[in-house]
Amino acid sequence: MYITDEKIMEIIRKFCGENITAETDLIAEEILDSYALIGILSCLEELGISIDPAEESISAFSTPEKIISAARKYSR
Repeated sequence: MYITDEKIMEIIRKFCGENITAETDLIAEEILDSYALIGILSCLEELGISIDPAEESISAFSTPEKIISAARKYSR
């Protein structure tokens, strides 16, 4: 099943706030915490996208754009 970038962005906004953009630095702005990251990864998993955090550096989660890119890499 194809998941749109907008759907992934909706998931990220659910945990990180509605005012973020694809370029928002979630780590530098202290928006992304462990709870939010686990929530995002869990929601993506429910959609069939299993991102292995052990295979990615923290920088892969620094912006929504990078999270979307990782999701594309791991989508089945």
